[in-house]
Amino acid sequence: MKQGRSRRMGACTLLCMTLASGLAALPALADTAVLTMPPPASGDLLQAWLDARVNGIEAADELGSDGLFVAGMLNDSNSIYSALRPTPAAFRGSAWRSAFNALAVSNTMMSRAVATRVVAWDLGLTKARMGGHPAAVYAPMIGSPRVEANLMKAGVSSDIIRQALHLVGEPSYAVAANLAVALQIVRDKLACVDRSEWSSAGLRKEVVDRVMGARSLAEIDEFDLVYLVRMLEGEMSDWAGVSASIYGRRSLPAALRVARVAAAYRDMLGYTNDTDPCTPEGRHRPGVAAESPTEKTRFMCFVDATDRATYRWFLEVMHAQVDPLITNFATRPAERISRHIRHIRPLWIGTHSGKMLTEASTVEVVEALIAYRAADPGSDTSSTQKYVDRVSQLLCDKEKAP
Repeated sequence: MKQGRSRRMGACTLLCMTLASGLAALPALADTAVLTMPPPASGDLLQAWLDARVNGIEAADELGSDGLFVAGMLNDSNSIYSALRPTPAAFRGSAWRSAFNALAVSNTMMSRAVATRVVAWDLGLTKARMGGHPAAVYAPMIGSPRVEANLMKAGVSSDIIRQALHLVGEPSYAVAANLAVALQIVRDKLACVDRSEWSSAGLRKEVVDRVMGARSLAEIDEFDLVYLVRMLEGEMSDWAGVSASIYGRRSLPAALRVARVAAAYRDMLGYTNDTDPCTPEGRHRPGVAAESPTEKTRFMCFVDATDRATYRWFLEVMHAQVDPLITNFATRPAERISRHIRHIRPLWIGTHSGKMLTEASTVEVVEALIAYRAADPGSDTSSTQKYVDRVSQLLCDKEKAP
């Protein structure tokens, strides 16, 4: 079962990469060109590393904690606006050597500098920051470079962005972000799975059609809402591997995609001159921009913040928007979908509280997700158990912390 699923997802990834390559060949729309930092190359370095560890190389290479890993990647691991260190990561050890060799065999060979950016991207340590040149790719038609930079990183189309916000309402924009990414996930899978396999793959085009054609959330039945939420939850429970977004960019993990959409929605609402957290170039304004994802009195400059910081901000906002003790749903159309979204629980979180969702991009969680996918279906579970144990220990320690 698992081998069949892996083959289908591998084929899906290849088809999506082909689709994205075609989109990338299109000229940028002159009035919607997005200024953005270049995305990292293709190649699933983390998957190759875990393949080596789980199926071949015994753990002579120590597993580092997320804190140590992040400190080695960022200039200032305490800053939500930190850039990556200019010096590439060392990638020492036999498992990393095996991973680089595997990428070379699959024609996705990369230098240490590129590999550093790839790993940082996958672990939520990069930004959606605007750069110095127009991106030569298809771009979302929104009209704001800051909003578009967030949407390009999220990999969600402008028609879905507008429809999700229309249905859910601006006051519940974090809730709408979940709906938007869920719709895009299903649409992307439909595009890269043969029509004859849609049913066996659990893909329902009619759900996307009904939601995209609805004039209000009241027109959408409960089945469609539950289906989309479960598709999103499933994506958050797995390591999807390397694929390309509709904009020809390397895809982010699902949780980070939702956060980037929510950030785009917040930027769409606008700021006053005094409270705008970003400069015209997309840098945070010291003294004006928030310095913490949980800060209540100032706004974050999302395009200059890391994906992890943006995700932690999103969790704070979403909690407030789905909690009936905080939000007055009597004046909002979002109540029906909110009661499903507030119970999203990726499988890795187990019996731990929803507060542990903040750990979605940590090395420990990502390792466990990839290790499960990398394991030989015919082998025992001993090769992956240590990764499961590491996640359990991390979450237990976090919950006990004051």
